[in-house]
Amino acid sequence: MPRALCRLVLDVTPLRVERPNDCSEADALAEGTPGGHGAIPGYPYAATPCEHYRWLWGSINCAGAWAANPWIWEVGFRKVQP
Repeated sequence: MPRALCRLVLDVTPLRVERPNDCSEADALAEGTPGGHGAIPGYPYAATPCEHYRWLWGSINCAGAWAANPWIWEVGFRKVQP
């Protein structure tokens, strides 16, 4: 698409490569997993953000995906004013 017709222009910010098991509390919150009571079905305690992130990772991916600890790419975007 010609840039003159674009409504949104994005710039890729620096990439990061990391493993899910290295996720900090701040990273888990940035991923949208705040934790708390009831965040994990059937979990009797208030889950921390990292526990909630670990549960979500396992529910989205296959069983054992957390233990596999694969490398993941974090790609960020920044809106550019045309």
